[in-house]
Amino acid sequence: MRIKLTKQEKLIMKRLQQGVTDKPEDMSYAMFSWSVTSLSRRGFLWVAYSSGGVIVSCELTFKGEAYLESNPKLYNPINWDKWFAISCIISSALLAIIIYLRLTL
Repeated sequence: MRIKLTKQEKLIMKRLQQGVTDKPEDMSYAMFSWSVTSLSRRGFLWVAYSSGGVIVSCELTFKGEAYLESNPKLYNPINWDKWFAISCIISSALLAIIIYLRLTL
């Protein structure tokens, strides 16, 4: 089962899979902290905080490792309901145009 992850969460999970545990240089600490906390709530990461609430270390849990094994490219889930609704709207519009053209010709 796929879970929708942000770009930052994907980046952190990929880096942890490669053994890199520090914050990416192009990511602010606030975004890093939010992403790590989000992944931790989902059960993908184990996080250690200092007494001041600063992230000391983090690592993948068994659930995180299993998720990466089942979805190595970290693709987000496809919202099939949205695509079905869009295809119904398009086919209805095409059908209406065809019926209109047949009645006017």
